[in-house]
Amino acid sequence: YQRVLSGIDLGLQISFAETFNFVAAEHIVKRVPVITSRMVPVMDCMPGYIKKRLVVDDPDSASEIRDKIGYLLENPALLKDLGEKMHKYLKSENAKRIETAKNVLNSIIERNKG
Repeated sequence: YQRVLSGIDLGLQISFAETFNFVAAEHIVKRVPVITSRMVPVMDCMPGYIKKRLVVDDPDSASEIRDKIGYLLENPALLKDLGEKMHKYLKSENAKRIETAKNVLNSIIERNKG
């Protein structure tokens, strides 16, 4: 699976099929842009210009999905750029969430000491 994923230029996860969005997250970790819908929370941390290119408003619209795929395949340099930027934003969001989790855990530990 990892070998196949490494050879992909563009991923798709339009539906909210599983809660953690492993499909989208695995693509982003590999620096592969992924077209999603607004139902896929992994895209929440992405800036507007990335969402504009990769998030479909209507997950049932084959033409909207086709148009986004077509534009990106006609602009292969943009694919690489989006993949790199998406990776950066996901990594940053992950670091924020780890820091929040550490703060919560430290708060609980301190509260239980007293």
